[in-house]
Amino acid sequence: MNLRQRHAPRFRPQPPLPQKAKSIAEQNLARDRQVIDLHWRANSINKPMVSVSKFEGIFDSEAFNFKLASNFAQLDWRQQTKVIHLRLTEEM
Repeated sequence: MNLRQRHAPRFRPQPPLPQKAKSIAEQNLARDRQVIDLHWRANSINKPMVSVSKFEGIFDSEAFNFKLASNFAQLDWRQQTKVIHLRLTEEM
């Protein structure tokens, strides 16, 4: 679905998650969702820029770097912090 750019992950049916993931399963699901979102962005026309140098390659190559995206998703940053570091806007 990401490669076809039909429906953004945000608008697909998903099991609900609490605001703060407590169990390991909830944490893993939240991280998986972040990687899927990053993959969606990597396949979109307007790729965001990354302000953290060790994550610059997330959107640069032809082949999506799932390992780098996974490392990014595992950071204990607030959602807003990740949005800032990915330089995302409401238009993107």
